[in-house]
Amino acid sequence: MTTLISTTRTICLLTLCVLVMPRTVSAQDPFGDPFGGGAPAAAPAAAGGGTDPAAAEEEVDPLVKSVVDAQPTSPVDLLRSIEVLLDYGRPDVAKKLLDQLNALTLTPDQLVELHTRFRSALFFRIARDSSLGPAGPAFAKNVQDAAQRAAQDSGRLATLIGQLSDPDAAQRHTALVDLRDAREAGVNALIQVLGDAGRSAEHRTVRDALVSILTPPADVQFRNDSLPLTELLISAATTSDPALQVQVMAVLGRLAAREATPLLVRPAIAAATPAQVQRVARQALLNILGALPTQHEAEIYLERRARRYLADQRAASNGSRLTTTIWAWDETNRVATLRTIDLEHAALIKARRVTRELHLLDPDKTRFRNLYLATALQSEKALGGLSTPLPREAGSAYAEMAAAGLDATLEVFDFALGNDQIAGAIGAVEVLGDLGDTSLLATADGRPGMLARMLRHENRRMRFAAAQAVLKLDPQQPYPGSSYLAETLAYFASTGGVRRILVAHPRTDYGQFVVGLLSELGFEADTAQNGKQTIKLAHASPDYQFLLLSDAMDRPAISELLQQLRRDPRTRNLPIGVMTRQESARRIEHLVQDDPLSIAFPRLHSTKALQIQARRLLEMTGRRRLSNDERMEHAEFALQEIGRLASEPETYAFYDLIRHEPSIRGALANGFLTDAAAHALGLLATPDAQRTLLEVANQMARPLLDRQAASKAFETSVQRRGLLLTRGEILAQYDRYNESANADVDTQEVLGSILDAIEAPTQSQPDADAGIATDE
Repeated sequence: MTTLISTTRTICLLTLCVLVMPRTVSAQDPFGDPFGGGAPAAAPAAAGGGTDPAAAEEEVDPLVKSVVDAQPTSPVDLLRSIEVLLDYGRPDVAKKLLDQLNALTLTPDQLVELHTRFRSALFFRIARDSSLGPAGPAFAKNVQDAAQRAAQDSGRLATLIGQLSDPDAAQRHTALVDLRDAREAGVNALIQVLGDAGRSAEHRTVRDALVSILTPPADVQFRNDSLPLTELLISAATTSDPALQVQVMAVLGRLAAREATPLLVRPAIAAATPAQVQRVARQALLNILGALPTQHEAEIYLERRARRYLADQRAASNGSRLTTTIWAWDETNRVATLRTIDLEHAALIKARRVTRELHLLDPDKTRFRNLYLATALQSEKALGGLSTPLPREAGSAYAEMAAAGLDATLEVFDFALGNDQIAGAIGAVEVLGDLGDTSLLATADGRPGMLARMLRHENRRMRFAAAQAVLKLDPQQPYPGSSYLAETLAYFASTGGVRRILVAHPRTDYGQFVVGLLSELGFEADTAQNGKQTIKLAHASPDYQFLLLSDAMDRPAISELLQQLRRDPRTRNLPIGVMTRQESARRIEHLVQDDPLSIAFPRLHSTKALQIQARRLLEMTGRRRLSNDERMEHAEFALQEIGRLASEPETYAFYDLIRHEPSIRGALANGFLTDAAAHALGLLATPDAQRTLLEVANQMARPLLDRQAASKAFETSVQRRGLLLTRGEILAQYDRYNESANADVDTQEVLGSILDAIEAPTQSQPDADAGIATDE
């Protein structure tokens, strides 16, 4: 099979080979059966392709341009770029790379390798994305078909394994060489035999074969293609099948695989370990380390290793999207698969594995439990998607956290938040919303409780998770910080669904010049002329990708303005670029040098200069940046919940939703949110809400569905609180209806339904003026 090896993986493996101590191979098998060794086969060269330089010249978006300018050529790099572009919401550019990938006419082996390196979900996504045209489903089907054929071709491997027991030494040697050439498929097939209790007579021969296949030559201690297969075996050691785990540990011990140490320490010394498992684990550790650690030494070792992996995860979470390859054990199919994932996620997987061992080594130690569960929650949130609910099945982090109980979940939340495991803390909040009750919101000192405080956290996903949790608890009495919920919902509802930039400059003409440059790059922009306006606008919109500030700002000056922006959770994590004049450049550079989310650069004079700085600013946000789709999902949820709360004003009056009506009215301008925003306004039923709904219903340029939604909401508003329009507004509405004689039937129906709603309150009243507000 042609192997496609990424540069990242090669560098990571070479680095690991330098850092890891040389391994010595022991012939001693805890089962009492020594065996020889052999050399694994070298990996062939990768395939490649060409790029379209014209596409890069036409592209202006800084992040998209960086992907295109990289000129991916190999199948792996092309597919990885396609995945990045789909995540970024640019299927148009992804389609060009997909056409380029299809033009390579990949062999079945190359298609199988792509399936191995990337998640199946990516190919399902490509198949379903209509923006990619017919090429998407065709490519996905080719990959899936090739992978399925390769997975089903187990007959040859079974024959080779059978030949390992052949009386003829030549046949045994040929089978061993062919299994070595089969690489991961051969190793996986051998592992499956070890997991089959009905084939115990073959286990000794199979263990010997694995040692031979995975043992590097004496003169080449670290071959780049042997280490991943050892890692494959280590991933198999995470199986939940104790019998298979013992078999794998025995092979790892004979290989003296130092990388397996974290998985061997706990079963080797924990008193609760079954006798046979402990005997094998101890022999393996003796082969690797030369001695057995004490309980205290084991705890120190595992905790240090776990915190190192977590530190690696934080270092890799800057949005650079560097990748590596790992072996992941598939318990259902009992095979290990090679996956290409971000370095951050790889570090989290290792951290979760090690923290679990640490927790099981001493289950009564609260610190170890908190570290493990916080890491497990963080891993599942990161790998499953930060905006996706936690999986709930047995064995999941959610299930373990729920089983630990409410008090433990609160402790894990505090631990995760205090140790910069924000995704883990978000996961804990999600669990609290299901396990807790309104007592979580009550406090003895009258200050906002934990969940209420999280409604003002600097991380937007944390604020959203806290809002979801509070709404699940459904308090129906005021609580400390209750105003934060309505404030948070209104903030999320304010999205315009576009990538927006705030430009703050005292000179209006220059500010508009920068707005024009941003427009060429595909951004919308707002302007402010002083610090006060800047703060007001920055706090109001959830759509700003970054801020561009002039060093000449006043009211307040730039130094105080930066401090105020960083003090508020809504702008604390926003990247800020300060445009400097020549005479103040050094002072401003010194001002922002300790802020990792701020940079200083000379005043912008061209699209090219802005593109460079925009790329720098966008890359600062890393995984904190929300996609347009995610912001829209938050907004739709917020508007639906505002509508639910507004539908029972007697129960939820303490939220003071009317105070946030302007944000809801603003959401009407977003076509994706019009229906939810109109419904919420209809339930609020204020005079301004009725006027706004009429304006939308009367706008002929708006889509019919938007106008119908506004008309229906207006009717709801009148039913709830009566007609709140002035006489002049009512007469104007009659004039609009009379002027629609030549309009289409749908328009006449919308205008007619408005008049029906206006007239409804007066149908049973003799006074025609009843229910009509004055013109004042």
